[in-house]
Amino acid sequence: MGYFDGIANLYFKKDSGGKTVFYPWGVIAKGYTLPDEAREAKARGFIKLHTMVTLPAVVISVSSGWIWLFITAAVLYGWFFFKAKALVQGCPPSLEKLSFKESYDNSAKGHNKGVLWLLLIISLFFVAAGLWLIFHGTIDSGVFPLVLSCLFFGGCSFAIGYMIKAKGKGA
Repeated sequence: MGYFDGIANLYFKKDSGGKTVFYPWGVIAKGYTLPDEAREAKARGFIKLHTMVTLPAVVISVSSGWIWLFITAAVLYGWFFFKAKALVQGCPPSLEKLSFKESYDNSAKGHNKGVLWLLLIISLFFVAAGLWLIFHGTIDSGVFPLVLSCLFFGGCSFAIGYMIKAKGKGA
């Protein structure tokens, strides 16, 4: 399994009957029981593709300005919304919820421990760099983007650290 498989795992779990449940909106909404492996493969493939497109698109749009970020986000999430609705069409809603713990445990299973450590180091570097710039740097664009960066990468660090811990416990 690769990095994008690990990301896709965030959105899936097996229910008590052994069927795959797809949670297109993650832990914040209900999941849908997928009828077969073909539908699961389509859903996983879409999540991976969407992530592969979203990561570079967001990086490029951020470097192009905030307006481009908002336009890019609107287009990408519109695509996600309509495609996810199509993927779960006709699938019965699951009565089982997806917890953060289950989601991140599933993701940890799909990631390589070395990659998780690398991502943790990179995330912590961005937190440290943001804090350094806030307190010691010359800031032309203001403090707000740096605070957002610290919060985002701090959250990433916490999630990745949890996955490393879960991976150590056999996830």
